[in-house]
Amino acid sequence: MLTLHCHSGEFCAHASGTLAETVAAAAAQGFRVLGLSEHVPRTADADLYPEERAASLTVDDLARRFDAYVAAARRHQHALPSGDASAAAPPAMLILVGCETELIRPSDLALARALAERHRLDYLVGSVHHVYGVPIDFDAAGLDQAEACAEQRRRTLAASAGRSDVDDLSDAAADATEQLFMDYFDAQQTMLETLRPTVVAHFDLIRLFRPAAPLTPRVWRRVRRNAAWIAAHDMLVEINSRALKKGLADPYPMGDVARVLRDAGCRFTLADDSHGADQIGLGYDAAWAYVRRLGLTRLWYPLPRRDGGSDPAVLPRCPSRIPAHRV
Repeated sequence: MLTLHCHSGEFCAHASGTLAETVAAAAAQGFRVLGLSEHVPRTADADLYPEERAASLTVDDLARRFDAYVAAARRHQHALPSGDASAAAPPAMLILVGCETELIRPSDLALARALAERHRLDYLVGSVHHVYGVPIDFDAAGLDQAEACAEQRRRTLAASAGRSDVDDLSDAAADATEQLFMDYFDAQQTMLETLRPTVVAHFDLIRLFRPAAPLTPRVWRRVRRNAAWIAAHDMLVEINSRALKKGLADPYPMGDVARVLRDAGCRFTLADDSHGADQIGLGYDAAWAYVRRLGLTRLWYPLPRRDGGSDPAVLPRCPSRIPAHRV
């Protein structure tokens, strides 16, 4: 049992409970690896979420919260025996301290890198939650807004079709949804190349409110490009069970995309993307069945080195059955 992606209400306004409760819940369920991955702070007032505004939080508060998160997470980590691979007896649960990145504007990637270096984080969870600066997974209205931006971008590109400074005229989108999907996966590629995260989160998050939208050849080209990059740079792709809580039929990534990632040679890990202790392991019975349908025999996690880096390691024993924790 493992997760490399979780949050708590102590440091995330749209989560619940405390970090200590999250750690205790994972230990009680017999997790072997627990990755703590609070969001990096956003830096513009316009990017605050409604619950943060309701709590009168500022971007300075978010920065202070992140520093407090790392300090608290390190205390939990140091309370356990060393997770060094050379230790005679490994701990019952390995705790890793990381963060989940953002890409609202290019400066967010520089901030994530700086925070990772300053706090000597064990790993990075690379995410894209925004396109054109608009949240794509907060609610359906946000996705509609992003799609309206995509339509404007599509019209602008189409109007430029006769100009020599358009890089690839064959990429003129057929509709706004296709444009949005293409720009999402292009943003993801920027994040992958810039940060080289340890874990790639909810690879096809853009499909949350458009699960039935067909992936066109232009979109598939980007999916395969990103899959090849991930495989070539030893990143892990999470199978994220939170998609089931959101009402999707599969965890992220959905089956058609997951098979492309698998066939490209990507390695997979497991994540509940929990937002409270009561969500640790949520949906893992269905997620484990999904792992088996994909034909995966190994799940991976980052094993920290003494020099501050990490190496991919195989989960010591993949259980034949994950305890039921239904959505």
